[in-house]
Amino acid sequence: MSVNPGRVEDFAELFHHYYSALAPDFGCSAEDQPEWRELRPDERRHFVAATRLALMEAESLPSHAGAQRCDSSRAEGSEGRECGC
Repeated sequence: MSVNPGRVEDFAELFHHYYSALAPDFGCSAEDQPEWRELRPDERRHFVAATRLALMEAESLPSHAGAQRCDSSRAEGSEGRECGC
């Protein structure tokens, strides 16, 4: 499984942007959140590495629709049949 490195870095930067934008909603000061380009290189690499792992894991997860089977308690008469639950 391969994830495009350029896209991972873009996504990491986007994640950082929203993480910083939401900081005030969680009691943190927006002014204390550095811009992406102001982060130390090791901090950026940390964000990129975490993003790469999250994307690789997300790619390996089964899709939600049809991944589960309905049982008789949720959908009577559909035992063993795939459904979009």
